[in-house]
Amino acid sequence: MMKTKRLFQAVYLLFCLIQIALLGAVYILQTLTTKKAGVNHHLRFTRTYWMHNYLTPQNTLIFSIILVLIAAVIFVALFRLWNKTGIYTKIAFILSLLWIAALLLSLHLEIVSALLVYPYLLLAETIALLLSCINIVLGYTAHKQNR
Repeated sequence: MMKTKRLFQAVYLLFCLIQIALLGAVYILQTLTTKKAGVNHHLRFTRTYWMHNYLTPQNTLIFSIILVLIAAVIFVALFRLWNKTGIYTKIAFILSLLWIAALLLSLHLEIVSALLVYPYLLLAETIALLLSCINIVLGYTAHKQNR
């Protein structure tokens, strides 16, 4: 029982640290765009490629609709499971909603889409959302086992 709780806390902390590291990596890439010409060239090429092939207005709309549906599911689960979960799961619920808000803002704000690291920012935010959702599932199952 105690080992399961410790393992959950370790995995939860590891996923939270990975989320922070992803944003830190995007920030470092953004600062390197002004310092290294090769990084700048690569990011320009990657951004242009992604904007023309994957981040078209239709795909952005589809991704936004999927994010809103995921947010609705998370809201419903949050309110239904609020009293049945521990503090870690509640934090993971709130973090996942914050990641969805960050993704929606990143998709639709022109100032963010003008950044050279825009595809990498979206990728980092999407991976962070996925890790947060995994934390929700882990937290709920760990809390259910501890009862």
